[in-house]
Amino acid sequence: MADESEKSDELLEGSESGPIVDRPPKLRADISVLTIDPHRRKSVATAIPEKITVRQYGDVKSFTEALSDSVAVALISIRLPEESLQTATLRTIQDTNYTRIGLLADDREQAFDTGVPHDEMFYKSSDRQTFQNRVKRLYVRAYYEAALQRYYKLNLATQNRRAKLEDDEVDDDEQLQKLTASTELMETHLQRFRQYLQPGDIESIRGRSERIEQMVTALLEGNDPTVVGLPRRCPDCGLAWDEWHDSERKSGHEKIGADTWRCTGCGTVIGGNDPDNYRVS
Repeated sequence: MADESEKSDELLEGSESGPIVDRPPKLRADISVLTIDPHRRKSVATAIPEKITVRQYGDVKSFTEALSDSVAVALISIRLPEESLQTATLRTIQDTNYTRIGLLADDREQAFDTGVPHDEMFYKSSDRQTFQNRVKRLYVRAYYEAALQRYYKLNLATQNRRAKLEDDEVDDDEQLQKLTASTELMETHLQRFRQYLQPGDIESIRGRSERIEQMVTALLEGNDPTVVGLPRRCPDCGLAWDEWHDSERKSGHEKIGADTWRCTGCGTVIGGNDPDNYRVS
């Protein structure tokens, strides 16, 4: 029986031969590494399988600017300044759909106090093989969830298309044939992912959205917009600005410029850091 590392490498390699439905999924997403320590950054990057593209960042600005759904895993150092660490993790959640967050810590004691949202904690004391295997599983978990959502959409589209056709049209409908083939291909990908993932990984995927939401809520609990001269609610729509809503509306407001904020509910823009000088547009 192949061990965990060998099974993962089979997934990462893929194949161009044989029927499409039998081909392994092509895993081409990146892993981003963010740490201000260049030696740690290089050490982490070299421990990741060569088949996975690794992008390295030494500052939060360049890291957040590069965020997209082509990033499967973000490995972020817990040694970043608190504000930078919060920005990096929250932006990862807000700007991507499936990216997993792994925090890089020196030891368990250092990691104990952090409240930033994350999926996994990686300790410096871990041996290279253990680290590599855990990163690969985190990488595949991101792909599994993305593939699962894609499968649901394709399956629904297939059913809707079939419902629109007469019985004698089903076998010859080109669009239905393409949808059916895509659905079957995605199903084989999911089966391959499940063969590699462990039971705990599947449970983690199922409960991730709620778990991350709870972490974000706890992190932003007590968020006081009046500290920067803002009201507790949007002066136009009344949306609360001192609590977390969801990944779309965030904490009700977002900074879009120097002393300028926008309500994530109605789009109202407020400028100026003094309540007596609000400029609403």
